[in-house]
Amino acid sequence: MLEAQVLYVNPNTSQSAIEETFHLGNQMEVYDAELYGIREAATHALRYCQTTDKRRDVWIFTDNQAAIMSVANLKPGPGNGRRRR
Repeated sequence: MLEAQVLYVNPNTSQSAIEETFHLGNQMEVYDAELYGIREAATHALRYCQTTDKRRDVWIFTDNQAAIMSVANLKPGPGNGRRRR
């Protein structure tokens, strides 16, 4: 079973880091998990900015260069459905 993990850290608070694990089933590939993790991190950051009315720099780290390029370009290709959600 494939999982995606996301760790949220707000360095401006004393709150501990929040870690979430998403179970993606058996049909996904590692690339899908990377894209899913990026999407969840971006969603969390957007929600935080909207609820606190604070706009901040958001840093999302991943070790998958293909996923980074895919999200940056948004061109049609593998994973296209995940990137646009």
